[in-house]
Amino acid sequence: GNTVELNVRIFEDQPAAVQQLTQAVQDWCATHHCTVRIASYPSEVSIDDSTASQTDIFFFDIELAGGSGLHAAQAIRSHHPHVPIVFLTNHQKYVFDGYTVQAFRYLMKPITPKDCASCMEQAYAFSQSKQQQMLRIIQKGRWWFLPIEQILYIEATGHVCRIQTQQEQIDCRKSFCELRQELPPHTFIQTHRSYLVNYRDIHTLSDKSLCLDDGEQIPVSRSYRPAVIQFLATHLGGTL
Repeated sequence: GNTVELNVRIFEDQPAAVQQLTQAVQDWCATHHCTVRIASYPSEVSIDDSTASQTDIFFFDIELAGGSGLHAAQAIRSHHPHVPIVFLTNHQKYVFDGYTVQAFRYLMKPITPKDCASCMEQAYAFSQSKQQQMLRIIQKGRWWFLPIEQILYIEATGHVCRIQTQQEQIDCRKSFCELRQELPPHTFIQTHRSYLVNYRDIHTLSDKSLCLDDGEQIPVSRSYRPAVIQFLATHLGGTL
């Protein structure tokens, strides 16, 4: 299979602690055949949403220079409810504060390899679950991960497939057949030889088309219509 790459972010103002944790993370990844990208920050900096969504685990010194690591963690947790967050501290008293942002882990410094291993196992599992909910596409020579739930429908047009999301239209070089195999069959229904639709965005079904929640019409060909009706009856319980 493909090599797993983990993205790790460390908020810690003590260089020795950063070095030790970095080494522990690298050692774990080496023995588990993962590649790793580690970014460290000596103070509380604001992380934009796309950076946070690419991160597989955060380590926060709870007494971070320039602010509280707890505050930064709360900001991330409010938009990313499932990403693993680990607090690092020299003081036992902070352990209770950590649970207010569902920190899955709380570690006393110095971090042992065993502690680090259990954190990285969580990060690995989180990374895998994220990938299953993402569609990997290449655009302008770069790989992008597109959240599957944001896809409204896919249309095959000539040599490209047009992916319509809630925000934009993306032209993708993958074949329609490849995309059909990569998207979860319990979420996407083929309505026509050139269309795949996310059933969660379907509003109504008429004779020859589907109407999406935003009013857009998607063709339903005669040969696919019985399967579409069956699919919708199963998934929507006849609410159309």
